[in-house]
Amino acid sequence: MKQGDDLIAAFDLERYRFIHLIGGGGKTALMLAMARALAGRGKRVIATTSTRIRRSEGEALEGLLIGPNVRELAEQARAALARLNPIVLASRVEDEKLLGFSAGALEYFVTAGIADTLIVEADGSAGRPLKAHAAWEPVIASSADLVVVVVGAWCLGQPLDERTVHRADLLAQRTGCAHGTPRDMLSFQKLEGHHSVASELPPHTHVFFSLYFVMTGIHAIHIIVGIGIWLWILKRNIRGDFSTRYWTPVDITALYWHLVDLVLIYLFPMMYLIDYVPPGHKG
Repeated sequence: MKQGDDLIAAFDLERYRFIHLIGGGGKTALMLAMARALAGRGKRVIATTSTRIRRSEGEALEGLLIGPNVRELAEQARAALARLNPIVLASRVEDEKLLGFSAGALEYFVTAGIADTLIVEADGSAGRPLKAHAAWEPVIASSADLVVVVVGAWCLGQPLDERTVHRADLLAQRTGCAHGTPRDMLSFQKLEGHHSVASELPPHTHVFFSLYFVMTGIHAIHIIVGIGIWLWILKRNIRGDFSTRYWTPVDITALYWHLVDLVLIYLFPMMYLIDYVPPGHKG
C-alpha cells in the first residue's frame, strides 16, 4: 500500500477528478496504478481511454464494462462501482483492443457523477518511450483538471529514431535535432515547450510533467541498488573473500558507484540549472 500512497502524494491525486495521461509509453501501467491507489483510499475510480488499450490490460482491474451507448454504460458503471472498484470502461472491442470514447463522452461520465475520479489514457505512442504529437493529438476533454505527460526514461542517451520515438521525423523537426542524435534532457525540454501540446490543454489545467519524477526516481533506484551491492561487498570482505590478489568485485562496484555519481552530475544541471526558453517566447 505504501507504493500507492507514494503515487498519490507525488501527483497529489486526491485533488483531481478528471485526469488525462499523454505522451510516451507507460501510460496504461500508470493509469492502472493510479486507479488502484485511489480505490485503496476509498475513491470510486473509473479508468478508460480516448484511444485504445489492450484488452488484457483493461481486465487487470476489478471490473470491465463494454458498451457503445454512453448513457446506458454510465448507469451500469454506477451500479458496478457499488461492488467493484476500480473499473475500466470501453466502447467496443476490436482485434483484442479496447476502444475508448470521444472527449464529449468522457465529459458526460464526469458530469454524471458516477465516480469520484476518471482517469483517461488520452493518446497512444505505439509502445515507444517518447512521442511527438500530431496536430489532432492529444484528445483532452475541456474540463480536464490534471494532465500528466509521460516519458519513458530508458530512451535517455538513445539515438533519435523510430525505435525510441513515435513520429521521429516530427520530433526532429520540432526540436532541431538530427536523426541519430542521442536523446538528452534538453531535447525533452524543447519538446515539452512546443506549442503543439501546450496549445491543446484547457487553460485551467494543472499540467504535471512527470519527467522530473521519472528521472529522479530512476536515479534513486540506482542509488538503492548501489547501497545493496556495497553491503554485499562489505559482508564478503568481513568473510575474508578479498585480498591483494583478488578484488575485482570491489573494482566493479566502485565503477558502478562512480557512474551513479556521473548521472547526478548530469541530471542536476539539466533539471535545475538550465532554463529552456521556447522559440519566440518573450519575457
